[in-house]
Amino acid sequence: MTVTNNLAVLAATATQFSSGYRNRIINGSMGIAQRGTSFTNTNGYTVDRWTVLSAGTGPSVAQVAGPTGYRYALQITGATGNTQTQINQRIESYNCSDLSGQTVTIQVNISVSSAQTVAWYLAYPSAQDNYSSSTNITNGTFSATTTATTFTATITGLPSGVTNGLQLNFFPQNAGAFTSGTITITGVQLELGSVATPFEVRSVGTELALCQRYFWQSQNLTGTYTLFGSGVYNSSTQASIVTFFPQPMRVAPTFNSSSISTFYILPSGTLTSIGVYQVWSTCARLDLNSSSTLTLGYAYALSANNTTAAWISFSAEL
Repeated sequence: MTVTNNLAVLAATATQFSSGYRNRIINGSMGIAQRGTSFTNTNGYTVDRWTVLSAGTGPSVAQVAGPTGYRYALQITGATGNTQTQINQRIESYNCSDLSGQTVTIQVNISVSSAQTVAWYLAYPSAQDNYSSSTNITNGTFSATTTATTFTATITGLPSGVTNGLQLNFFPQNAGAFTSGTITITGVQLELGSVATPFEVRSVGTELALCQRYFWQSQNLTGTYTLFGSGVYNSSTQASIVTFFPQPMRVAPTFNSSSISTFYILPSGTLTSIGVYQVWSTCARLDLNSSSTLTLGYAYALSANNTTAAWISFSAEL
């Protein structure tokens, strides 16, 4: 009987660990940071897949060294005038639709500069991947201290609404005003089952690819002249280029850019603006407008000088 029971446990464990995607949270160890590693007066996305939302004055946020077992963590510093802060991730419906009616366990490693209650909430959106409104499933609290501690909670019988997606929230100061001090968070995991298993470590390449389904930022490297895409003459003052994304994105994304004055149209041309002609889930056509006369028959590319401030980005976040 003992041998049979042990084999059953081993079989169940092997099945659970061999899935390759136990953790439904992406970037749970806060290692991917395409947007940057520090943010001020924060009310939006920070390190990949994680938003820090605030009421009143937004807190400061930084990617910092993590506690033992984690290379990185996300640290949020309270701000005078803040009335509430939350850290959350929205899970795409395709990554959690199988959890309807199931039991899940969440875990998170937290430390704070002064002992406090950290609240957590689990919710689902009213429509598939549409978080304009959501319904709370359950919530609870963790008693955090200055010692980095891994907390767990098990939720049984998830409702059918999780086929629309899931949102996991953490609130410092028990969802009250967060005006001073810090909370440091990493090792976030949400998995099927009633037992918290060791945090799933995926390769950095795999984690980056998972993040780039939702957001991609092409960052120029110091000392180089990075090419952001290539294309052809469109008119005497416009060239059209195609930029391919490293991963197919969730939906056709929105475009953004920084430091237009540092970009160039190669081999000749001064960039004045970038227009979006069309965007697909795999690539985008951008129209580069120039104050210089472009030459018929030339192939053109979008480049930036050696400044880390220059980037283009595409977002398909939830």
